[in-house]
This record gives sequence, C-alpha cells and structure tokens, in this order.
Amino acid sequence: MTNYKHDILITQREIDEFHTQFGLRRSLSGVHLWGVGVGSVIAGTFFGWNYGVEVSGAMGFIVATLIVSLFYIFLTVVFSELSILLPYAGGPYAYGRKALGSYLGYLTGMATIMEFMCAAAAVTISISMYFSQIYPTISHIHVIAFIYFLFVVTDIIGIKHSGIFQLIITCFAISALAIFFIGTSGVLKIETLTSQPMFINGINGILAAIPFAMWFYICIEGISLAAEETINPESNIVYGFISSISTVVILNIGMLLMAFSAVPFKYFLNTDSPLASILLKVQPNDNVALIVFIVLALSGLLASLHGMMNGFSREVFSLSRAGYLPQFLSTLHPITKTPYMAIIISGLIGITLSVVADAKTLVFWASFFALLMYFLVVVSYIKIKCKELGKDSGIGLKLWLGFMTILASLLLIIMILIFVRYRQYVMFAVVFFSITGFYYFLIGSKYIRSDAPEEIEARTERISIY
Repeated sequence: MTNYKHDILITQREIDEFHTQFGLRRSLSGVHLWGVGVGSVIAGTFFGWNYGVEVSGAMGFIVATLIVSLFYIFLTVVFSELSILLPYAGGPYAYGRKALGSYLGYLTGMATIMEFMCAAAAVTISISMYFSQIYPTISHIHVIAFIYFLFVVTDIIGIKHSGIFQLIITCFAISALAIFFIGTSGVLKIETLTSQPMFINGINGILAAIPFAMWFYICIEGISLAAEETINPESNIVYGFISSISTVVILNIGMLLMAFSAVPFKYFLNTDSPLASILLKVQPNDNVALIVFIVLALSGLLASLHGMMNGFSREVFSLSRAGYLPQFLSTLHPITKTPYMAIIISGLIGITLSVVADAKTLVFWASFFALLMYFLVVVSYIKIKCKELGKDSGIGLKLWLGFMTILASLLLIIMILIFVRYRQYVMFAVVFFSITGFYYFLIGSKYIRSDAPEEIEARTERISIY
C-alpha cells in the first residue's frame, strides 16, 4: 500500500491492520508478467478467431485484426500508466472508482470479471475438444472439472509458483506455433489466399468480425490485475505490457497469413481447433507432428485458462475486500496469502459456464464485456489525465487526450453496432448488469469499506501518472 499520508480519515494503524488481513505478496518479475500477458491471450491464436472469418472473408478478417491490434497497442499504454498510478489487484475497478465513482467503478470491475470468466469457459471447452482428439472416450465434463481443479490448486499454492508454471506452459505454447509454422510452410501459396472470398459484406463484415478478432488479445490486461503482486511495478508492468503485446501481435499476424495461404478457410470455419484442422489437411500422413502439436497446443490453452482464472479471481477478491461483493470472497489463505475463496467460487462459476454455453457464444460474450470495460477504462483515463492539464498545457498532452476521446467514441459506436447486429447475444449482458445493479443498490453499496486501497486512492488528490 502506498501514499496514504494525506488521508486524515484513515490512520496508519488501520492501514497496517488492513494489509495484514488482505495484503497480497509481491513475487512477480517483468518476465513473469510477460508469461501472464502472452499466456493469458495465446489461446486466442489457437481457436475462436475463426468464427469471424465467415462474416468478413479472408482479407476482411486480416483488416479487422490489424485494426484490433493497433487498438490494443494503444490500450496497453493506457493500462500501463493506470497500473503504475493504481497498482492494486482491482485493476479496472480501481481506475473506474478513481475517476467515475463507486457505481461505475463497480460496473467496470463486474465487466472485467465476466470478460475473464466467459473467456476462461470458452478456453476450457476448446481444451476438452483437443483432449477428445487424443482420448475420444473421456467425457468433456470430466476434462473440464479436472482442469479447473488443477488450476484452483495451483493458484492457491502461491502466486510465485503460479507465475513460474505460467511462464513454462507459455513457452510450450509458442513451441506449438513454431510446429504450425514449419508444418504449413511447405504448402503456402499466394493463390490460395487470393482465390478465397476476400471481403464478405464489405465494411459491415469487417465490423462484424471485430469481436472475434479481439479474441486474439482478450485478457491481456490481466497484467494490471497482477500489479499488487508485482515487484517494483513502476518498471516491471511497463516491461510486461510492451513485451507481451509485441510478442502476440507478431504471432497472430504471422499465423493468419500462413493459415489463409495454406488452405481455403472453409476447412476451419466451424471448429474449436482450427490450427489442428489445418495441419491435418496439409500433413494428413504425419500423425506424430499432429500429436506433438496438439499436446503443445494444449499448453497454450492451459496457459490462457490459468492466466484468466488468476485474473478474475483477483478482481473478485478486490471487489470483495472493498465491500462490493460478499466479504468471504476476500478471505486469504493463512499460509500462502492467496485469495483462495475467490479462486474456488470463481472456478465453480467457470465450470458452470463451460457446461451451459457453447464456445462461440462465450467468445462473443467475453469480447462484448471487454469492449464495455475498455470504454469505461479509457473514459477514466481521459478524466484522470484531464486533471493534469492544469500542470501541463502542452500541445502533446492535448493531442493525446483528443486521440483518446476519439478512441472512446469509436468503442461506443462499435458497441452500439454490435448490439444491433447481435442483439440475441447482448441480451445476456443486459440481464447480467440488471441483476448486478440491483445487488449494488440494495446490498453492495451499504458495505463499502473506506479502508480498502482503491477506496482510499479515490479520495486522495494524487492524480499524476508519472
């Protein structure tokens, strides 16, 4: 906890007692954060994105991906600065609470939780599909339950061990992509790319593909949710975001160009394992390479699931310790100092989502919740940065704020267009926020704790990010 000396409402003794009860251990380095960032999103390279090709065409989807990649590059700048200003487990909730007040801060946190939970459930379904290609007799629900149990235990053991595990399986996942690149390199033809439908539905198709192109980067902001457990967050968080987004952009663009140049996209449209389908098509007799790829690809999916579970458990923990959610969810393990109740309960909800919804629907839900959260975070960032204008009225800051305002406007427009096109999917979000809104006004708002770090920061005058 940092810089509370200007808040006369909270004494140092209260701060120390709160930290003893709810403080997380700082164990993660910049390399660990690279593993968290890349690992949390790398599942998107293996599946999910292909659902959007049908509405946009090959080149249309590449254009959508380039737009989304550029957006996420700017978004990592926003999250990096805000994570340094407010290095707490609440992440997006902390930013919204600082700039927009209690309710919108709570709303930002709940959108983050649902983004990570839906994404984790979609990844779990894909993991079970990959397992079925190797062991077709194993039940999907058994695979799902075992994977969640494994990661719940891993996360409870401790963040340092969890971070090392995440780093190792992320490296395995990148090895799987190397096998894919090598396996498809011998059949690449520019004619294969150009002979496919390049643009379907024009600009509308590109816009419709954006939620699925976002799947490449969904949950990369999990780095900010690890800020409270990071050693020297001022430098390590920046390193984590820059190294992660650079790695993922290169891998995703390279994978798309090779996939579309190897086989027509009709061969991998409606599958939860598109890269395996492509390898099977181009190397039908090389079963060894396919099995090795599937095993390593599972590492990528496991890395993402692990990172996503870590992310939503920390957001649940932070909202609970601040009083917005039931207090038992912020209970820390007496030995490992991990929020084990948040991890367990969140895992059970994730299993439920994996059973009741299909992967395509979950991918869409995760993307829509992410868009809403990004909009609220960017608006929070603009409001916080506007307070710096009194200190720095330079043209650079004004241009940057103007650009951020345009970005927030585009996010709002995209959400409206998605609501119009995918209304049947978005209604789930409407129902969810109606329920959580009732909970906030009837219960949650009455138990907000003034000694929670995000709440203390919301009342301080410290706004400078640098």
